[in-house]
Amino acid sequence: MLMEESPEVHNEVLPKIVALLETSEVPFNICDELIHALLHALKISMNRETRLLIGNCIGKIGAIDPGKIGVAAVGDNTKIVDRRPVPLKFVDDLSDFFEEILEFCAKLLIECADASKVDFFAMTTQLILKELCSPDLDLVKESLEKNLKEETKHEIEPYKTSRFKFNLKDKPISSLQPYAEHSRRYDEWLWKWYFAASDKIRDCRLGRIFIAFQHIYYSDDYRIVQLMLPQVVLQGLIENNTSIINEACAEIFGVFKKSLSSDGWIRLAAQTCFQMIEIIEKFEVSRSMKTFGRTKNDERDRVQSFLKKVVGELREGTGELLCVAVAEKYNFACRALLWLEQYGIKVAQSGKVEFNRAAMYALERIYLQLGDTDGVLGAYETIQNHITASPQERVVAFEATGDHTEALPLYQQKPVQKVALVKCLLRLNQPLIAYNLAGSFAKEEEDEKIKYKLRDYQIEAAYRREEWQNLDEILKDTNEKSNQISSWGAHVASIFAGIHNKSKDVFIKRIKDARMQLMDSLKAVTMEGADTYSQAYRYIQRLHILYEIEDGAQSMKLFNPPVIQNCDKLVEKWDARSANAIQCSSILEPIYWVRRELLRFADPEKNKDKISHYLIESCKFSRHANHLSTSWAHLIHARSLGVEKDLEIDMEEARYFFQRGQKGEAICSLQKTLEKNFPQLVHKLKRCPKEKVSDAGKVAKDAADGAKLSFNQRKDFVKTQLLLTDFMEKSSASNITDIYLQYAFMSGLAENDENHAYSLALFYDNAYYSRNMEDSENVTTCLKLYARVLHLGRRYLLHVMPRMLTVWLDFAAVMHEKAQKPPAAKKGKKMVPAPLSHDSQKISDFMRAQFRDHRISKYFWFTAFPQLISRLCHPDQNVFKALEEVIADLLILYPHECLWQAIASYRADPQTDHLRYERTRQIFRTATGKTTSSELTVLIKNYNTFAGLLIELAEDGADDRGAPIGFFEDFNRKFHKFKDFFKNSNVKISIPFITMVEKKMPNFLASQISLPSNDDSTIYITGIEDKYKVFGSMEKPKLITMIGSNGVKYQMIAKKGDELRKDARVLDFCRMVNTLLLRDSEARRRQLHIRTYSVIPLQARGGLIEVVSNLIHLRVPFASTTNESETTRRWNQIKGDKAKRRKFFDECVEKNPVKMAEYLRLVN
Repeated sequence: MLMEESPEVHNEVLPKIVALLETSEVPFNICDELIHALLHALKISMNRETRLLIGNCIGKIGAIDPGKIGVAAVGDNTKIVDRRPVPLKFVDDLSDFFEEILEFCAKLLIECADASKVDFFAMTTQLILKELCSPDLDLVKESLEKNLKEETKHEIEPYKTSRFKFNLKDKPISSLQPYAEHSRRYDEWLWKWYFAASDKIRDCRLGRIFIAFQHIYYSDDYRIVQLMLPQVVLQGLIENNTSIINEACAEIFGVFKKSLSSDGWIRLAAQTCFQMIEIIEKFEVSRSMKTFGRTKNDERDRVQSFLKKVVGELREGTGELLCVAVAEKYNFACRALLWLEQYGIKVAQSGKVEFNRAAMYALERIYLQLGDTDGVLGAYETIQNHITASPQERVVAFEATGDHTEALPLYQQKPVQKVALVKCLLRLNQPLIAYNLAGSFAKEEEDEKIKYKLRDYQIEAAYRREEWQNLDEILKDTNEKSNQISSWGAHVASIFAGIHNKSKDVFIKRIKDARMQLMDSLKAVTMEGADTYSQAYRYIQRLHILYEIEDGAQSMKLFNPPVIQNCDKLVEKWDARSANAIQCSSILEPIYWVRRELLRFADPEKNKDKISHYLIESCKFSRHANHLSTSWAHLIHARSLGVEKDLEIDMEEARYFFQRGQKGEAICSLQKTLEKNFPQLVHKLKRCPKEKVSDAGKVAKDAADGAKLSFNQRKDFVKTQLLLTDFMEKSSASNITDIYLQYAFMSGLAENDENHAYSLALFYDNAYYSRNMEDSENVTTCLKLYARVLHLGRRYLLHVMPRMLTVWLDFAAVMHEKAQKPPAAKKGKKMVPAPLSHDSQKISDFMRAQFRDHRISKYFWFTAFPQLISRLCHPDQNVFKALEEVIADLLILYPHECLWQAIASYRADPQTDHLRYERTRQIFRTATGKTTSSELTVLIKNYNTFAGLLIELAEDGADDRGAPIGFFEDFNRKFHKFKDFFKNSNVKISIPFITMVEKKMPNFLASQISLPSNDDSTIYITGIEDKYKVFGSMEKPKLITMIGSNGVKYQMIAKKGDELRKDARVLDFCRMVNTLLLRDSEARRRQLHIRTYSVIPLQARGGLIEVVSNLIHLRVPFASTTNESETTRRWNQIKGDKAKRRKFFDECVEKNPVKMAEYLRLVN
C-alpha cells in the first residue's frame, strides 16, 4: 500500500505499521522491502504529519547495515535486490513519452480522494488523449495499446470522450528571474519556472501537452511538474530554443548560489536541478550509443554544451565547481564526486591528470564525507606533490585519520576557522573552552549564518559542561527569536535539557522538531533515485537515535514521578539494535553516547556497569578506526567510574597498548590482570611441567574446581589468557612450547569454547604440523584439533573443513609415494624393502569415523564437495575407500547438487582418464546400492543423458567454418532429442544455476554460518525455449534458454572444447571471498561483492556457463579504432630511433584518446 496507494492512504497505514513494529521483530528480508516502501512514501508525501510517522517507523526499524538487507545468500545473484531506477523515457520518443505521462495521470486519478481536485487531473488527461487522435500518431497508439497497464487503460477510458472545459487563470507568472530569489516556497518556485518554460515550447503538439499539465497547478499537487520540468528543458535543447536554455541556465545558477547562502525549501529546489541535470546527462548518454544523422548530432552537441555550462560553472572566489559545492553542502557526496571527476579534473588525451588545486581540495572533502580515508590521503598526497599544502588541506587529512589534536593548531591560524575550531574542541572533549570560544566568537561575528552555527555548538558545549542555567537561557533566546536549531548535536542537547527539567511537553516538541528536520533532509535524498538507502544512512542513524531517546525516556520513566527502573531488558534491546548497524566508530559512537547519557539520567551509580560497557564498546571501535587518542579518552572515563568488575577495561587497555606498538606493556598489563583476578590458575600454569602438556588441561580444571570458580569466571580467564597468548605469539615473547602449554592449559576450562578450539588448532597447524608434515603424530593431533572445532560449532566451517581434507589427503599421498620408493641399499648389505606404514590407514580410519559416526555433520562435508570429487584419483586405496563412502552418502542426501558437480567425472574418457572413469562409476554404484528405491539410478541415467545432449549441442557445427551464426527460433525442431527427453514426466533435472547447484551451501547471517532449510525448493527444467543463438567464435558456442518449473527462464551457454574445471574452482574461491566480505563491516558498508555465476563442466572439455546479462567484451572499452597491424608495422620500421618513436607514440596517443573513463561514464 505504501508503494501503490495515495498519500491519504499512507496516513491510515502508517500508524498500524508503527504499532506492529512496537510489538514484533521484523526479519531482514521484510525490513528491506519495508524501508524502501517508506522511503518511496516519503518521496511523494507533502504532509508534515505523514513525514513524522515515516520517520517514527524508520527509527523503530533502526539503522540496519545496508550490507545486511537486500542480500539473502552468498553467491545467490537472484537475491541481490536491484535498486537501480528504471530506464528513463525522453520527450523525443513519443511512444515512450505518452506511455509515461498517461501512466502518471492514471496514478493521480486513482490516488486522488478529493473530488474537488479530480477535475484538474481529468482535464489534463482529456487534453493529452485528444492529442492522440491525430492520424500521424497511429503507430504511437498501437504501441500504447500494447504496453499500457490494464488498470491505466481502464482509468483513462472515460476521458477519451469527455468534454471538460476549464480556463487557466491566475497563473503564477513572474518576469523576475531567477525565480528562486522571488519565491517563498518550493512549489511556488517550481510552478513559476514550469509555466514560464512550457509556454515557450515551439513544437505545437508538445507545447499543448506541456500546457495541459498546467491545469494540475490548481490541485496543489506538484509531483507531475517534478517529472515534466526536465522534459520541457530537454525539448528546449532539442529544438534549440535559446529562450528556454538561457532561462534554465540562469535558474540553475540562481538556485545553486542561493543554496550556498540559505537553507530550507531551497534544498529541494537544488535537488530538482540535480535531477534535471542527471536526466539530461542520461539523454546524452543514451543518444551517444546510437548512430544518427547530422541533425541529431547537432542536438547532442547542444546538450553537451549545456551540461558543460551548468556543471562547469565555477564558484566565485574559490575556483571550485558551483554544483559540486552545493552537492557537498547537502551531503550528496556520490553526485559531487561524479561531477568533480567528469568536469572538474581535466585529463589530457594521453591520460595524464592536469593538477587543479581547488578540485583536489574538493576531492579531499568529498572523500571525507564518504568515509574513504585512502581517498582523502591520496588527494592530499597529490596536492603535496605539486605544491605546499595549506592549513585547510592538512586539516582534512588529519580529520580523516582522526588526529584532531594535530588539527587544532591549524584551525587557529589566521584567518581563524571559528566554527571548525569550536567543533574540533568538542571532539577533543574540551567543552569548557568550546563554550567560551563560541560565545566570544558569536559576539563579534556579523554573519548571521555563522553566528547561528556557533550558537548551536555553544548549546552542545553547555550541555556537556552540565551548565543547565546557561543552556536554558540560550534555548529560551533561540525560541524567542524563532531561530531554528540546525546542528544535530544541539538538537540532542536541547532534548536532554527537556529531560533534565522534567518537562515532558518540551521534550516531545524538541523530539518532533529534530525528527522533522531530519525528514526534510531525507526527503531531498529520496529524490536521488538509485541506492537511496545507503545515501540516506546518516539520517536513518539519527532517526534510530531519536527513537532510542524517546523509548528510553519512557521505559526508564525519566519524567515525574521519578521511579528507579531495572534497565537490563532495555539494554538487551539496544544491543540487538546496534548489532544490526554498520559496525564502525562514526556510526555507533553517537548511539553509544546517547545510551550512556540516558543511563546517567536514570541512575548513574546503579547503571555504572552498563555505562562502562558502552564506553568500552566506544573505545573498541575508536581503536579499530585508529583514533587512538579518542580510544584512550574512553578508557580513562571508564576507569573513573570505579566499576567493581574491571576485567573488560583491563583487556581493552592491553589491546590499546598493543596497537600503539607498546607490546611489552600490553603483555605485562594482561599478566597483572590475570594475577589479580585468577591468582590460583596463574600459579598452577607457572608450575605446570612442559614435559606433560597433555596433563595441563586436567591441572587447570582441578585448580578451577578447588578455587570454586563459576562458569563465567572460567570463561573470563580463557578469554583473557587467549588474548595474552595471542599477543605473546605475535610479538615472539615466548617460545612455541610455552605457548602450546598455555593453549593446553586453557583447554581444561574451555571445553565448549569454539574460539579457543579454533585458536589452538590454528596455532598447532602453523607451529608444529607445517614444520613437519610427514610426522603422523603431528597430522593426527592437527586433525583432532580441527575436528574439535567442528564439533563445537560452524563459525569457522569454511576454513576448517577444507583444511582438514588437505592435511589428510596430502599426508596420505606423501606416505604412499614413500612406500612405493625402494629404500637405499647400505654398503655391503642387501636391499630390503621397507614395510608399508599403517599411519596413513589409521588417519583415513579417523576421518571415516568422523563422517560415519556423525561426529562432523555430513552437511559440513558437503560444503567441500568440489574438493572431495577432485581427489578421486588419490593413489592410496584406503583414502579412496573413505572418499567413496563420503561421496556416496552425499549423493543420496543432496542428489541434484552433487550430480551437477560430479557429472564431469562420471563422463570422463575411459581411454585417457581411465582411473577417474572407473572410480566415479564405482562410487555411483555404491550410492545406488545403499538406497532401496531406483530413484537415484534413474536420476544418474537422466543426468548423464542430458549432459550428453548438451555436449552434442555444443559440438554441432563447431568444426564447420561456414555454419550459420546469429539468432534462430527452431531449437526444438532442430534438436528434437531435447524435446523428446523432457516429454517424460519422470525426468527431473534441476536448473544448473549457481543458486540451484549450491542452494544448500552456507550463507552468512550475524557472523555465523547458517544451516540449509529442509524444504525442497528445487526448480526443475521443463524444456528448452525455441529461440537460441549461435556465437561467431571458433567453437560456435550456443546460447540456450531453459524453462524452469517455476515459469522463470534461465539462460546458459553450451560450450565445446574449453577446460572449465579450473573456471569452476576459481568461482568456488570467489564465493568463499564473498562470505568473508559479508563478515566484514567495512566491506558491507562499501557493498563489496564479487558477481559469481555457474560453471558446470560436463566432461574433460566442454560444459555449461551461466549467462550474466548486460555485459560486453573487455576489448570494447579498451580497444583502439585504428588499424593495429599498420601501427605495429610502422613502429617496427623506426626501431632504434628514440626521437622518431617518441613522435610516433605521441601521434598515436592523440589519435586514440582515453576510452575507459568515457565508457565508465556511459554505463554509470
